[in-house]
Amino acid sequence: MSSTYPYTRVFAPTLSVTETHRRRWGVLLFVLVLLGVVSLFSTMIPDNPSYGAPLTVVMADSRAPHVPNEGEDVPYWTITALLNYQYAREHGADFVYIVYQPDHPPTSSNSPVCTHPRLGARAASWCKLPAVWEVLRTRSSQNVMFLDTDAIFRSTTVAPSRHLDHLTPFRPIGFVSNQPWNDGVCAGYFFVRREAASFLKAWWDQEVPRKNLHRLWEQEALDKLLATSVPHHNQSLANPPYADQIVKLASERQFKVEDPQQLILHITSEEANRYALIRDRWDQVTSLKDRDGLRALLDQVPIVRMNASAVAVMMEEEV
Repeated sequence: MSSTYPYTRVFAPTLSVTETHRRRWGVLLFVLVLLGVVSLFSTMIPDNPSYGAPLTVVMADSRAPHVPNEGEDVPYWTITALLNYQYAREHGADFVYIVYQPDHPPTSSNSPVCTHPRLGARAASWCKLPAVWEVLRTRSSQNVMFLDTDAIFRSTTVAPSRHLDHLTPFRPIGFVSNQPWNDGVCAGYFFVRREAASFLKAWWDQEVPRKNLHRLWEQEALDKLLATSVPHHNQSLANPPYADQIVKLASERQFKVEDPQQLILHITSEEANRYALIRDRWDQVTSLKDRDGLRALLDQVPIVRMNASAVAVMMEEEV
């Protein structure tokens, strides 16, 4: 044997290889270790399936969209449903308009529409929480974007990814600014990943009895959740405060158009003429006078009737 390539022992005392073999084994060992590290981190840090993932756009109300006869105004919630349906279709997303099925027809925005099994009857504005929770439970979409019926996507040229790309498994729910009212976030529009189901349940479980049937309904519960609550009252790195579980797009407005890339326009209840604020957007779609055309378009919109109280019972049973 040449002394140029002395024997050496690697891995086992009975295995002798030359220096060349030792180097080859060293390279192989390095590759195996590297692959192991990559595999370890791939399990520790999940990928972000928001990118290119299926999306469902959701609207919900106790009032179903409909097109009345000539001489009657088309309800604003019909117009917003049609606009948001067109946006979803343009971007390859699913769309669903949920109509709540209360025990008694509501007569005002404070009428009871759904019931929390422990905390009592609640107005329609609350019912979005079990509604979105149920969409996450029953549909395959990785992401959901929820809009109140007084909110619209401003333009089909601004993609959902403008908001969805901010989400992570650790911050699975996002909001935009509540300005000009305050520096918080607005409950009338939010976007989520599947991991947000537990956040939605915690929001729904907030105890604010004076707001069950009075303004600001679920908005006050959200403010309370973000200001004071930690999961199970046991804060840790693995169990962060709810305020640390959200994405807040603080620079993005929704109540006034301030940026050509602004995704959402939310029409406040103080606005006397909702039509004026959405007409520019609507005129790009079709004429309000074409009632047959509106009905044909509305026939394409998936409308689902939901007993939100029954869903709330399932939420209560969820561990």
